[in-house]
Amino acid sequence: MVRTRIGSLGGNEIVAVEYDPARTDVGRIAEALKRQRSFYALLAPDREAAERAKRHLPASEVEIRSGQPRFIEPKHSLRTVHPELLSLDLTEAQAIALNSWSYFGGPMPDVLTPEQKARLKARR
Repeated sequence: MVRTRIGSLGGNEIVAVEYDPARTDVGRIAEALKRQRSFYALLAPDREAAERAKRHLPASEVEIRSGQPRFIEPKHSLRTVHPELLSLDLTEAQAIALNSWSYFGGPMPDVLTPEQKARLKARR
């Protein structure tokens, strides 16, 4: 993943994901989110985007939604709920995974290095 943003659209909580299609596809991203119990549907902005998504996901997992999402401050949940994690010099990929977990819940992703885990344990 390149970047994520958390927000809402039409009363639904969403995560907007930017990714490099040369490295992954929307189906693999959805599978990772399903493992964290954080995926319910891909919201596509139009029919063309929905058709592209359906190449990687079952049609029942793709919805067309128009409108502009309202995004919250980047890493807001991690910054406000788990600042001890944010202070571990996280990579962008680690921060993305941990911020999504902090916001949506489920099992904490195992993305910290052994050194980061030791620093976190020492702070507790």
